[in-house]
Amino acid sequence: MTRTPSTLATLATLASLAGSAFAAPAPVRTGLFARGTNVTFNTLGGNSPSVISSAASAAATASQTSYDYLNVTGVSTPLPYNSTLPPLSGNNAKDGTNKTLAFPFQPAGGLLEDKPVYTVESNFDFQSLNLALNQELIELDLFNHGLAKFSDAEFDAAGITAEYREIIRFMAQQEIGHAQALSNLIGPERSSKQCVYEYPFETVEEFIVFSQILTRFGESGVYGFLGQLDSRPSAQILLQSITTEARQQMLFRQMQGLL
Repeated sequence: MTRTPSTLATLATLASLAGSAFAAPAPVRTGLFARGTNVTFNTLGGNSPSVISSAASAAATASQTSYDYLNVTGVSTPLPYNSTLPPLSGNNAKDGTNKTLAFPFQPAGGLLEDKPVYTVESNFDFQSLNLALNQELIELDLFNHGLAKFSDAEFDAAGITAEYREIIRFMAQQEIGHAQALSNLIGPERSSKQCVYEYPFETVEEFIVFSQILTRFGESGVYGFLGQLDSRPSAQILLQSITTEARQQMLFRQMQGLL
């Protein structure tokens, strides 16, 4: 579609109206636990997007239509592939492919290891994996504790059905595998052990909220140091456990009525 001045003015008006709609106060999201019992959660942040004036919107739209994306100075164009060039450095390679790994035509380079050793290689690895292990041990205790603390009637009253309770029980079983894997990476003789924990919840609703928050900062914390680990094989094992934890967090959000 050709953008005429009248079209740009119309788009600017729509942008201004949309900005006014976004300027409303941050909404309050309600998580439904069924049977009339609601728990209210404030949305993260709370800052509303600023309203863009129609003049600024029109100027931005006009600049986009006249911008030449194919003639940008200061950006290099990748060279075409040349089969006569030597293979890039990295893992042992021949003819541009890696011959040391399990399948043919693996590109040369990368941080892959054909003979991985699943153990820590530095103090940073140890401290990071031990932190993750403490997180897994808390979750293992938390999920079992919540199921034991509240009766089936209390769970049902909060809208947490038998199917949801079975999912939480399955999550606890997942944490056994995660804790064992991290203990093996660190070394059983020096890895953290489970403690006696105190939790700040007294209702089923608070248990679900606390579990969601715990899995959330556990997940984000691991993502922060995962790419910095010296032991790439250990990082791969931890990646598999933390992606499972991401699913756990989403399940608890679903129980809260959040997406």
